[in-house]
Amino acid sequence: MKPTQPMMVRLRLTTKQVNGGYYKGNRTGSMGHFDKRGTYRPDLSKHRVYMPAEKLEIPGWTYTPETSKEPFTLAPFVTKHMRKTQSNYVQDIERNGRRVTVIRGFEGNDYLEKWAETAEAEEARLQPAPKNIKTIGTKEIEQIEQIQNQEPTRTPETPQPKRSKFLF
Repeated sequence: MKPTQPMMVRLRLTTKQVNGGYYKGNRTGSMGHFDKRGTYRPDLSKHRVYMPAEKLEIPGWTYTPETSKEPFTLAPFVTKHMRKTQSNYVQDIERNGRRVTVIRGFEGNDYLEKWAETAEAEEARLQPAPKNIKTIGTKEIEQIEQIQNQEPTRTPETPQPKRSKFLF
């Protein structure tokens, strides 16, 4: 028993497998060519074209009574009437006798304050400090004393290879 011819065909299940379908690659290839005079000629078949909705009015275009469109019913994703969100990271600076509030960047102290509020920081605070850890300062002092007490030693000279009769 064999499957029928239509069943033998590989089904194109993804958009990447459809010939001339949605997938257009990541657009790294050329979008045109240079003619013999050196002028770049774009190939419009390689450019993506997005068609606006029929009733959409495009800002900046002038419409006559014949070409006027009905208002478009979809609303924008982000409102145009929103106050600017205040930053948590501000700094007060005094200039010319006036106090000015300036927005500053996120700094290391801000990160530490946020970390201190987390449960991980709380666990770190509750754990007892290990007793067998030496402080960094004593290690550095011991190394400096060891270096100062060392006598300078001469490096041994490397022996020269013996000359042979053959080149190799």
